Parts: sequence; structure tokens; C-alpha cells
Amino acid sequence: MRRLLGIPTLIVRDERGVAKATSDRCPHRFAPLHKGVFDGRMIECPCHGFKVDLNDKCGHHPHGDRRIPRAARVKSYPVQARDDVIWI
Repeated sequence: MRRLLGIPTLIVRDERGVAKATSDRCPHRFAPLHKGVFDGRMIECPCHGFKVDLNDKCGHHPHGDRRIPRAARVKSYPVQARDDVIWI
């Protein structure tokens, strides 16, 4: 986790090794996603188990009727990896 311009940002590499950057806050209760579990595709929130993909969307809702609210989104940022540096 890094704080960029005051914004908590999570930087990871996906299952193919491609660098990705996303907000470090769960859309449900704003828990820090960097404390959750990352499987290469999705980050599981440590608080309630929501799973967020690396392209802005909540991909799994573990409670109730399991419908994913449209507002359950996490901001992702464009990334370029060049010369051993990740640019956001």
C-alpha cells in the first residue's frame, strides 16, 4: 500500500505479472484492502469478505442474496511499468 497524493493506493501484480493499481479501500465499509487476501485476480476484503477485481468492480458478495450493488466499485488507475518503475 502506498499513499499517492493523499489517496491510499494498492499496487499489485496480477496472475500474469501485470502491474495494477487500485484504491486501497473496500466499497462496503472502507476497510483497507491491503490487509485482505489477493489471489492474483481478486482481493478479498478482510472485514466482510467482499471480493474486488482489479478493474473497478466488486466480483463477489458473500452475504444475503449475493447480488452485487452497482455502487460497489473500487477506483482503479492506469499503470505503466517501465525501467523497473511502476508509473500511475
